Order: sequence, then structure tokens, then C-alpha cells
Amino acid sequence: MSKNWKKNTGCNRVLIMENIVKEKILLIGVGGAGVKFASYAKKLDSRNVIDYLIIDTDRQSLEDSCIDNKLPLGFDNTEGYGCGGDSRKGINAFGYMVRKKIIENLKDSTSFIVVGGLGGGTTAGLSILAGIIKNKLKRPGIFLCTTPFSFEGAVADKNATKVANDLQASADVLITISNNLMSASIPPETGNLESFEKVNIEIARAALGLSEILRCEKLITNNFAHFKRVFNKKKNDSAIAIGHINKSDNKETRANSIIDKMLDSPLLGGRKQIFNADIILISLTADKNFPISEMKFILDSVSELFKGKNIELIVGVNNDDLYDDEVQLTVITTRLVKDQVKQNSTILPRYAKNKAKQPELPLVSISRGKFTKTEPFTVDGVDMDIPTVVRKHIIVDKGER
Repeated sequence: MSKNWKKNTGCNRVLIMENIVKEKILLIGVGGAGVKFASYAKKLDSRNVIDYLIIDTDRQSLEDSCIDNKLPLGFDNTEGYGCGGDSRKGINAFGYMVRKKIIENLKDSTSFIVVGGLGGGTTAGLSILAGIIKNKLKRPGIFLCTTPFSFEGAVADKNATKVANDLQASADVLITISNNLMSASIPPETGNLESFEKVNIEIARAALGLSEILRCEKLITNNFAHFKRVFNKKKNDSAIAIGHINKSDNKETRANSIIDKMLDSPLLGGRKQIFNADIILISLTADKNFPISEMKFILDSVSELFKGKNIELIVGVNNDDLYDDEVQLTVITTRLVKDQVKQNSTILPRYAKNKAKQPELPLVSISRGKFTKTEPFTVDGVDMDIPTVVRKHIIVDKGER
């Protein structure tokens, strides 16, 4: 890829890019939920610009998907019936031969987006996949995972937490989205099938939105380095909101419409939830003919929502000519989870600024007791006739309280 730089005023520079090399992105769905997310993304991806791979221990899940590139996982142990929520089966399914097949399937791609639902058995092996991507292939990878509903119980929640902790150590970027956000955004009278379908579509659109950030020409930079800075090895509670319009929509209302759709996204957790974030990543994708006035209005309106709030905004604009009739606004809100380390109040930190100082000890006369009238027995000037506890001012704990 050749680059020509044109200097602008001050420190700003305009980058003119010629012969842009497009990223070859592979979207990988792992486990039952991941296969569904990837399948919905495939259906929504009318531009066919990214590749797909699905991996599961459940034969039926793979057969039901519209994606042709399938990798059966651990069928020798699961007989194709899945892991049944057993995390040990999920980890064992990523055996040596399976890892070789994964590397063979991944070697021609330049970057990866992995989707899945934490808490089940198959996704327990996600950290193995993360290690392959980061250490073997040495390529960027984003893991977009949902965490269990509260009604799925403590075991699923415990499994999800364990996998999330492992992924934080092994993946470049981990974004976790709670399924419980759905109940705060979707009207309560909505049917259960429709509700789950909305979540699947939302995760699929989010994965496609992430792919645009990696793949498209950037007019305003919002790239993988930003994601690493925000998410790498950091616990986070995130939410994703998608606004999507067609350029054929009413010009008078479409800019407001995309913002309203974003704020009503089922995985945002309600309009008020967005203000609990520490960092918000905003990405707008459209073709080169989308009017600058509307682009500016949309981004100004989103930024205005957070005016006066102590929230860091990272804004990007992506140009993709394949978006000939579409515009997508992708917003990822992130609240960083700070580990609370409990300290014993009687133990001072090693480098505390205000260290406790030992008070001056009072002068105490030391008696030689019955040896007062005898010649002192000294060693290096120390009177050995005086008991050690007296001579060294040692306080004896008598067990009294």
C-alpha cells in the first residue's frame, strides 16, 4: 500500500491513500449462540466482503446454518450432541488435530472477529482460539461475546466469568455484552421469539460494524489500536447500539431516525444506560456520496448527548462504496470494572506517603536486681546479668486482652 502525505496547517495531516489493500476478515461463530450470530451476519451481509467460519460441538447447529464453511469440534467425545454445558468437554474439544484444522482455516485471513455466548460448554475453549490468533498467527482479533441471562443460574454465570478472565489474558480485544440488557430495552409485551431474534440481529450488525472499522477506508480514524487501548486486559461491562437507515429514506427525517434507532437498540439497556459509560466508541459508515451535512449532524447530535459528562468519546467515520444505499451508526459503550482490593487497615502499604512513625520511648532505668552488688559479667560491653527482655525492652504478650 503506497501512501502520500500532504502537510496541512499546524500538526494536522491529510492522508491520501492509493491502492488501498482491503483487509480479509474472517467472522468466526463458536458454540450454539455464536453459530446463530454468524448466520444472521451472513444473511445481513449483502456486500459479501467478509468470510465466515462456524465451529461447534453440536452437529445439528452446524447443519442448520446457512454458512458453508463449518468445522465440527470434538465429535469423538460429544458424538455431535454438544457439550451439555460441560466446560471440560468444551476445552478438550480443542485438541491437537482440531487446532491444526483451525490454523489451516485461519491462515489466509488478516484479522478476525469471534462471536459467541459465554456460559456454555463449547465456548470454554475460546482462550485456546485466542491464543492461536494472537500467538501462532500473530494477527488482530476481536472477541464479541454475550454473558448469560440471570435466569440461567449460578453455574452458567461462573463458567462465563472464568472464560472471560481467561480471554482477558489471551485475547487482544474482548467485548462482553450482558443478555440481561435485552429486558431493559425491548417492550415487555414483545414475543419471546421476536425478542431473541432482535438480539441475534443486533449482535450480527455489531459484528459487521466492527468489520467495517477494520476493513474500510477511514475518513476519521477509529481503528484497532483504539480498541486495544480500551479493552486489552481490562474488565468491562459493555453495551452495543446500532442505528441503521437507507439513503432512500426521507431526507428530512433519516438523520434523526438513525439516532433514535441507536438509542432504542435492544442491547443498549435503555436510553439512560448510555450515560453510565466511561468510554464510548462511535463509528459511522456510509459511501462517499453521503452528504457531509447529514454526517456532521448525526455525529454532532450523538456528541451533544454527552455534553458536560465525564465520558471519553472516540469517533470514527468509515467510507465504503459498497454502502450504496445504507448508513450504519455503531456505538459501543464501555464501563471499566475496577477491581476492589481489600486491605487490612492495620497493614500499611509499602510505599505509603505517610508512614507511621515509632514514638519516642521513655527513658527507663534498668535494675540489675540481685546482681546489683556483684561484679558485672559483660560481653562486648553488654551486661549479661540483666535479663534479655529487660535489656532489649521486649514486651511479652501474656495473652491478656
